[in-house]
Amino acid sequence: MLWVVRWTDADGNDTAAVFEAGSSAEAHYMAARRGIAVVVVEEATDADVKIAEKAGRIWRYTPQSRHTCFGKPVGRFQLACFMVCGLLTSFVLANARAVDSHGNVGVISKVRQLLH
Repeated sequence: MLWVVRWTDADGNDTAAVFEAGSSAEAHYMAARRGIAVVVVEEATDADVKIAEKAGRIWRYTPQSRHTCFGKPVGRFQLACFMVCGLLTSFVLANARAVDSHGNVGVISKVRQLLH
């Protein structure tokens, strides 16, 4: 889980950093180890994460997935399977529309007839 730690720096500016930790107490401890005088620790929002990434004040310990599908991380093999399924679905749909309403045979049906 991502936690945002907020504090005030020596110049009086409000500052925040995002830590990946199991609990708010762990995020508080991680900030204290880095010399941050913690004011508040709360769950990080998407906006907090974006701001911390821009400022370079985000500490994550699990690598980010390169590929996602429907918001979930997927591996290369799973991504390839999804792509193959998409291509097969488009082929099946194109084949289903091979004969139009006038009875004319489409290109895919002609190719299938030539192969048989």
